[in-house]
Amino acid sequence: MHQSQRSSWRSYVSKISSNTPSRRIWNMLHKIQGKDTRQPVKHLKVNNSIITDTKEIADTLGSTISYNSSSRHYSTNFLPHKTAAEKQDIQFPLTDEESYNLPISLSELKNSMNAAHDSFPGRDFIHYQLLKHLPQSSLIILLNLLNKYWLSDNPHQPG
Repeated sequence: MHQSQRSSWRSYVSKISSNTPSRRIWNMLHKIQGKDTRQPVKHLKVNNSIITDTKEIADTLGSTISYNSSSRHYSTNFLPHKTAAEKQDIQFPLTDEESYNLPISLSELKNSMNAAHDSFPGRDFIHYQLLKHLPQSSLIILLNLLNKYWLSDNPHQPG
């Protein structure tokens, strides 16, 4: 156990070099201390007007994204092609054998956990390092639980 902790620590600090920005180093130190390093959006400037209400900021961003991605920005040559494509029915195969419908494999779970960056834990307070170092038997239990929810018709009720 001590060896794996030492190895994990070395891996973590090896991300620091003389070229690492100081902000990233401070964020790493805050993570070690268990502090949240995310900075909330405090204001938004729109047309020389400052918005500070969180809901109003979210609504403004949503409206801007909606406007920018609307059909108003497509060329007149493209719009008929877009309209025709949107009228076509999408034909999904009637099989559940598509790769995205299959249970998650143990190797997929391990690969995704290994690819995950060490970040501040979520509401469950579970660190990725804890998950990355689970013994095989615990990984299989986790995998079975994930697959039970993944394959369930009701996402709020297992199997």
